[in-house]
Amino acid sequence: MELPQDITNKINTLFTLEADRVQATQLLEGLWTESLTVGPAQLARSMLILSKGDLQKMRELKKNYRGDPRDILMEAEGLLGNPGHYFIEPFED
Repeated sequence: MELPQDITNKINTLFTLEADRVQATQLLEGLWTESLTVGPAQLARSMLILSKGDLQKMRELKKNYRGDPRDILMEAEGLLGNPGHYFIEPFED
């Protein structure tokens, strides 16, 4: 499974160490194999926004979204000032 290019680009921007980029990529790739109530790309984008390049935060988000991943989308939306796109659209460069 290959992540959408915009998500890969955001990983490369947020995570400066190659090892962290690899781990973040693996964490997010796993979303496409799970049964979710949101799109995996939406969740991946929102997790990247909330993590701000912190791999431990990414792990916590992945561990804790199982209750309802929509909460993560809403938190990330709030962080960006509620633009209303809910991470459906790809990141812009």
